[in-house]
Amino acid sequence: MMTSGLGLTDREWFLLIIGMVVYAVLFVVTVQNSRRKMVAMHEKIRMMQEAQEAQSQQSIAQNELKIAELETLLKKLGDENSLLRLELEEKKATLDYNNKVARLENEKRQQAETMIFSSDVYQRIQECLNSGRSLTSQDWTELTEMVNNIYTGFTEKLYSLCRMSEQDHHVSLLIKVRVQP
Repeated sequence: MMTSGLGLTDREWFLLIIGMVVYAVLFVVTVQNSRRKMVAMHEKIRMMQEAQEAQSQQSIAQNELKIAELETLLKKLGDENSLLRLELEEKKATLDYNNKVARLENEKRQQAETMIFSSDVYQRIQECLNSGRSLTSQDWTELTEMVNNIYTGFTEKLYSLCRMSEQDHHVSLLIKVRVQP
């Protein structure tokens, strides 16, 4: 049995090194698992956003087809049946309104993205990503304020859905501004 300058035997050194290696492997596995979960969450949210946008576009197209059909019917009817004509005009007006709402929602979404992508905090996030640095607490605070200003009550709504850690909140903010965690 040999001892080193610290009073540890070769066996104790061996066990210490094995313990450190096991700890490092567990740390790497935990980080990889966490990263995989974040990527899966980001992908799921992206797919939901794409599905919502596709559904909105499909709804607009369907409504416009219905409007065209109703206009054709209105022309055929002339003055023959004024009550039916009023009902058809009401349906047409409702569909027009629904299309306007869908278009406004799309415009709001695009304006929000423009505001986010042109903001100082977004530029700093990109710089941090490119240089491998972490965001400061002030950056996180500014990002939270910006997202809450653009998407009113985002943080409160998020916390009302589920309990989450500060890291989960940060990941949610990054996903909201379309930055892959």
